[in-house]
Amino acid sequence: MSPQNEDNRWWLSSVVGDDATQYFDLDYAVSIIKQGKLCWQAAASIAVQTSLFNQQPEPTKAEKALAQHIADSAIEPLEALVKIILDKSDKESDRENARTLFHARFALGGLYIVKGDIDRAADILTQVASTKSILEVRRVKSSDGIYEEHTFVEGRERVSHRADIFLGKTLASYEIWPKLIGKGNYEKALYLLTQAAARFHWEATFIFIEVIVDAWAKRCIELNNVGQWVGLIDALAEIASICDGGEEIKELGASPSACKITSSNYWAWKFGKIVGDLWLYGKGDLVEPLMEGCYPSLDDWKNGLAFVSLFSECDEKRDWETAHTFYLEMWERTANYYGFQLFEEGADSSLYWAMRVGLADKFLKPRQPERPKGDGTVVDIMSPKLQADLREILVTKGLIKKPLTKEDILELIHSRESEAVEFKASARWDYRKGALNKELGITVVKTVAAFLNTKGGQLLIGVSDEKKLLGLETEYKTLGKKGRDGYELFLGNLISENIEKGKVFCSEYVAMDFCDIDGNDVCLLNVQSSPEPVYVKEGRDKNFYTRRGNSNQKLNTEEAVKYISLHWRQSLS
Repeated sequence: MSPQNEDNRWWLSSVVGDDATQYFDLDYAVSIIKQGKLCWQAAASIAVQTSLFNQQPEPTKAEKALAQHIADSAIEPLEALVKIILDKSDKESDRENARTLFHARFALGGLYIVKGDIDRAADILTQVASTKSILEVRRVKSSDGIYEEHTFVEGRERVSHRADIFLGKTLASYEIWPKLIGKGNYEKALYLLTQAAARFHWEATFIFIEVIVDAWAKRCIELNNVGQWVGLIDALAEIASICDGGEEIKELGASPSACKITSSNYWAWKFGKIVGDLWLYGKGDLVEPLMEGCYPSLDDWKNGLAFVSLFSECDEKRDWETAHTFYLEMWERTANYYGFQLFEEGADSSLYWAMRVGLADKFLKPRQPERPKGDGTVVDIMSPKLQADLREILVTKGLIKKPLTKEDILELIHSRESEAVEFKASARWDYRKGALNKELGITVVKTVAAFLNTKGGQLLIGVSDEKKLLGLETEYKTLGKKGRDGYELFLGNLISENIEKGKVFCSEYVAMDFCDIDGNDVCLLNVQSSPEPVYVKEGRDKNFYTRRGNSNQKLNTEEAVKYISLHWRQSLS
């Protein structure tokens, strides 16, 4: 849980500040909280480091022990600090109090996850997630370039954009929402994931959201309860309002059902399908109460306006083939808005027609003759099979890393070096000279930059050009911190320090993995194509490299300008 590597220290600095490194020490941060001091930086340090711990798929025993130690020592004083702030009569006007309250609650939510008290964690994180009103957006210059800093409020609270990203990752923690689902608490699980998606637009979060929506819809059909249907329909409208906009969404499919899962058009389509479910399976029991506004009053329930509009078009005897064709044609003609509520959309919006395409799809799809019988038990959607299916989906979409196997490496070795594949014997040790050679590291950097500037690629370290398996043991011996952790730290620093804005590119577009091949470690760098040009720092110069065949090519100024204008034509226009 402590900042033992450069990445963690960088994240801490971005949230807590370079001028507050003393709070990086967790024991010191906890001691400040125990003194009852209103120190937002101490609370933020605990929150960020707890979030980093909870994001680890397989923490070590030492990390688990430290997390438990911090949870045992910090929860009580943090709870006391929250009470002190809430009891202050001037808390609404005190920006420092509000910021401390945000981070203290954030830390508590993460620590209760560590303790396994999911209900308490969910309650606290729900309070933190509700702190989301944006007062302003400023462009702030940092050492890594320009990034947006958002200002949020609880009272007049200020929270950095990166702190909010950490909150989003914690809200989407795999330790929370599956367990809430196991208890049948679909509404809270969906709220936390929706708030996570609003802060951290990770496609996997929307996949998780859809899993919950589908399970909740099945549960609604079984129970046929007005409150459950209303909660689900309202949640769907909220999801659509935080999704991506942009004309590019439509290019991905000829129907809103084929749009990105992160797009508002997709969720408007889903909204229409769920309304169709309600009409088909809930009619007779629920239609009249909903239409009359008994639960709740439709005057107060804004999303009911979209619901009533759709519901009025439901009729099993209707020619749904013709209706579907018309809806789809209108969807293709209308504009695609960003972040608008479904109840605000009229016939000039693609969302209006996407809902109707979803409704038509539901009526055209063969359906069960009667409502399925439920036994009143909670549906356990997190069965081993579903977990395996979810993992397969995420791996296929490239959203999580597939475990690297011996077979993967051997297959790569048996291929040949190309524009997208390169082998390196080492990044430090010169086998020909029998000594350290810093130039080998620069060669690795150039290859990474060339992959970034082209179409991406794979760099395998520990294998010679002749495909001889050398391993990394000799490399490990040259490092202060041995083993895989030390080598990962070395490579991360090497890339970060020698590529302009290297920390950003290394964390976002370079994935590092290790594999044991018959007792020999190798390191594989999977490099994505960069959305912008990448330059290697060589002395006072900044040089531009691309891949050509199986080698790196340094372009002169004229060549680089021409290449950049062609390669990034769309993003630069």
